[in-house]
Amino acid sequence: MKRLIKFLFVLSVFVYLVMTLYVYAFLPDNLLIISVFGSLDISNDAFFYWSNGLFVLLMGLSMLFTNMISGVQPNEQSYFNADLKKDVVGWSSALRLVLSIFFTLSITFIGMSQNDEHFDITNFAFLVYIGPVLFFIWILSLFFLLLKNK
Repeated sequence: MKRLIKFLFVLSVFVYLVMTLYVYAFLPDNLLIISVFGSLDISNDAFFYWSNGLFVLLMGLSMLFTNMISGVQPNEQSYFNADLKKDVVGWSSALRLVLSIFFTLSITFIGMSQNDEHFDITNFAFLVYIGPVLFFIWILSLFFLLLKNK
């Protein structure tokens, strides 16, 4: 399972890089990003570098999280045994996959909404919800792992 997650993570990072370059090529010079917190006028260069920087930062933090969990020594007398450790390390590795999918879908949606081709983004509104749903499923899977190893 760990190999599958690593393969999917590498594949999703590749797709993220391709989508980021594709979106960067077709974005106008200035973006207007409107959210509940206000609007943000940003150049496409700044958007490209900030989004990639945030992506690298969060991937690094999630790798640090996984390495911290894999450094914990299992204890056969406690609840945290070797089987649970293996499952929890796999679970924490899946965070990188979830984050990269979330970033890919977010970049895709922003690219569709800001593109000069004037796509009808109502057809792509489901992209906004996939990332949080995957994150919710990722959190729920920890409870299933803990119940399975009870």
